[in-house]
Parts: sequence; structure tokens; C-alpha cells
Amino acid sequence: MSTTMLISPRALLVLALHVGALALGCKQSSADVDDPTPKRLRPSASSAPSAPPARGEPFEVADLGHVDPQELVAQARMIAVRIEPHAVLEAISVQGGQLTGGTIDLTGKNAITYMFEWIYLDKTRPPGQDKVEGALWIEASGGRFVARPHSHAIQLLQALQRVSTPTPDPRCRVRDAWTAVVKSGVPANAVPSLFYHKRSTEKLFVWLFMVDGHPELSRRVDGATCAIVD
Repeated sequence: MSTTMLISPRALLVLALHVGALALGCKQSSADVDDPTPKRLRPSASSAPSAPPARGEPFEVADLGHVDPQELVAQARMIAVRIEPHAVLEAISVQGGQLTGGTIDLTGKNAITYMFEWIYLDKTRPPGQDKVEGALWIEASGGRFVARPHSHAIQLLQALQRVSTPTPDPRCRVRDAWTAVVKSGVPANAVPSLFYHKRSTEKLFVWLFMVDGHPELSRRVDGATCAIVD
């Protein structure tokens, strides 16, 4: 079992910003992608998406006290594409201390963050002023979604080409992924951070489980099959 770099749960959302950042037109080596050091995109012209709901809007789950992050993807996407039709899913994040047994209690302040981005050329604009980019973090907490816009699409790994191959929705439920993680030797009472993203060296999208202070307990699980990757 390979050892994964220790990442503080407090820094999990920062990892989401760092893991795939690059400048347009530049190629990355696999080492660049694995290195979380950011290569931020420079500011560019962008069109303003529709205003997100000021007070959020409710989502539907069977049990608000035991929410599987996978079950809200479709609902979060509906909000994202209503605000910006070009939005694509890039990552899902749950900070440490919130996930228990593959589910999260969303009755209080705990949150799941669904990260959407877009980057494309607006053909109605002159070259050099036609790039449109942005990001939308949709947080699920307390029974409601809240959309938080950001200026730059800094996770899209291949810029414009990536728009045609967005991150697929995970078919593997987190509770099933966690069952596989426990079978691999991680204590059932461990409280991990969670991050869904593209594995840099392969065309593979994974659930990454990280336990603060225990890099030896980190596991990646295939987001489609629930099989342990490493």
C-alpha cells in the first residue's frame, strides 16, 4: 500500500484549488500535477453568471443526519448549470472531522462542497477578449445549498480541451467506498477528510480518504467501481 503525503484537513479546500492549477497553453508533467503548488491562471475577461440564490435553496435527502456526498451531486449540478450553463463538476470535498461511516450529518454546520468550473471562448467577442472562465462552489449544509462564485477556473487541467471531458459523476457511493477502505485495514472509527478528483497520472476519478496525522491510512477508491486503487 503506497503512502500518501500528509495533508491537514484544514487545508483540504486549498488542495482543491492547488491540485490542478496551470496556465492556459502550458503542458504539465505528472510531477507538476502531483505537486500541490499552484500555478494560478491570470485574470481574464469573463462574463458574469446568473446571480446565485441569496439565501440558498433546499435539497432533498432521505436522512439529513446521514447524507452520502454522492447522493447530492445531481441536485448540485442542476443549480450550477442554471447559474452557468457551461459549468462542469471538478471536485467534491468534505473537511476532516465530519465524515463518519461514509456519511455526514448535515443538520448543523457540517458541509459538503461541490466545485464546478467553466472555461470557454465566447464567439461573439474579439480574440483576446473572448475567454470566459469562472468557478462556483456549491455548499450543502443545514438542509440547503448555497452557491459561492469565484473568478477563475483554476482546476481545469487542460483548459479549453477539458470542457468536453468533464469529471464524471461518481457512481460509487461514499458509504460503499468507506466499506472498502475499512476492509483494506483502516480502523472503522477513523474520521477522514474526503476529496473526489481526477487522479493526475491516469484517466481515473477517485475518492481520496485522508486521516489527519496518519498518512499510512490514506486510501484512493475508484469513483466508478468502489475498488481500492492504492
